[in-house]
Amino acid sequence: MKHLIYTVVFLAGCAATQNKIMNNNSMSFANEVDFLRQYTKTIVLETGNEKVAVCPELQGKIMVSSLNGDNGQTFAWVNRGHIA
Repeated sequence: MKHLIYTVVFLAGCAATQNKIMNNNSMSFANEVDFLRQYTKTIVLETGNEKVAVCPELQGKIMVSSLNGDNGQTFAWVNRGHIA
């Protein structure tokens, strides 16, 4: 029973975090890429309106992505304090 409670709390936290990330309209893809480029090499890969920004110096991670080009909502959360 104890593990079930922990699992439910964990999943609720994940859902709340995902909802926050997906509804963060304050940062566009272009804004996030501009920020990343201030601190690390950032490569943008694109096909049509779909874009991803990769940072080779940060383990080659995809840091942000968008389905609607530069002005589209990002599907990521960048820890700006840590990057800066």
